[in-house]
Amino acid sequence: MQDGRVEEYANTKALEKKVEELERMMIEKTDNDMIESNLHAIMQYVEKIKQDGERMKRERDETVKAMNYLVEEIKRLKDKVDGHQGNTYKNGVADGEGDDAEIPLAEADAKIISYIQIREMVCADDVKSLMNYRGRNAASARLNNLYRLYGGILLKRFQIGHKVYYKYAAGKSTKNILIVSPPQ
Repeated sequence: MQDGRVEEYANTKALEKKVEELERMMIEKTDNDMIESNLHAIMQYVEKIKQDGERMKRERDETVKAMNYLVEEIKRLKDKVDGHQGNTYKNGVADGEGDDAEIPLAEADAKIISYIQIREMVCADDVKSLMNYRGRNAASARLNNLYRLYGGILLKRFQIGHKVYYKYAAGKSTKNILIVSPPQ
């Protein structure tokens, strides 16, 4: 009977070794599976970063194109404005027009300028009564536009107290200017 126990014991030892070996293989396989799974996740992450980098490069290129387009448009508009400013009134005379210049004005504006030449100085209240406006706002806006339109060449502006007065600038610069209103 002793021989039977030795055999049984040897079989048990062999089985235990087999179980340990299988457990070790399972752990290694699990570790390998985890490593493989992690590698797969890392590869996916790297691919996503690569795609994001390509997308960011495309967006940057599109932004650069848009910025270049805007710069060109700004230059074009600046050139256009500079071209129009070449025909502005400086010192009361339009550029390229010699000594005599004509300033085209609306009928109402020509009437206001004539009134200012007669009265010497006017404020918005005076223009309001002349043009039969209901309030001073429209009269003030007309006077201010006439002042700004020609860069202070036609009219000079003075503030006395709370009122703003406009005076016709009858100096050297306006000597040869003819104010024209359209036919009625």
